[in-house]
Amino acid sequence: MPTVFNEDGYRGMVFPNDHQPVHVHVYKNEASVKIDVKTLKVIGVEGRRPKPKEIKKAIKLTAKHKGKIEKKWQELHD
Repeated sequence: MPTVFNEDGYRGMVFPNDHQPVHVHVYKNEASVKIDVKTLKVIGVEGRRPKPKEIKKAIKLTAKHKGKIEKKWQELHD
């Protein structure tokens, strides 16, 4: 599970052999938010229900690291 970013206690990961659309799993404590990289929409939540401010921060970090996420996705899936 390659970590693409680790910032402010948030860890963004891309899984090998994962499904479309291109997305990142963002972890904070016991919460995980799955974010579509193209639309920046939440497409899944696992674990503890994240607070709204945690979701906003996860989306912000996904946007910030979009290029790295897409590059890692391509390395793992193409």
